[in-house]
Amino acid sequence: PAVLEDVLDCLFHIAVADGVAHPRELELLDRTARAFGVKGAAYHRLKAAHLGLGEDDPYLILGVDHGASEEDIKAAYRALVRDHHPDILIARGVPPDLLKIGEGRMAAINTAYEQILTDLR
Repeated sequence: PAVLEDVLDCLFHIAVADGVAHPRELELLDRTARAFGVKGAAYHRLKAAHLGLGEDDPYLILGVDHGASEEDIKAAYRALVRDHHPDILIARGVPPDLLKIGEGRMAAINTAYEQILTDLR
């Protein structure tokens, strides 16, 4: 599903390229996400990142609740790293344009994780 998340991420880029996400575009993205099996926190995270909804919320970036345990936060972080680390993407044969998107996503994931750990301590 990580590659399908990357494709959906690109579709979000296209949908907001004109500066506005139109309702029909969002409806199509919702249907595409369901068809790809991208749902729950993963879809909400992608949607929020592109529509500016809670983009600074590290919990949203990691896809965990604000009351999540440190163990759950670490598990979510590791799962995201397994899906989005540049070395993994290269091994999957992801094209350079998608690799840049993945690198940006990985940077956001790392920053979010560090911020949550700092806040917990």
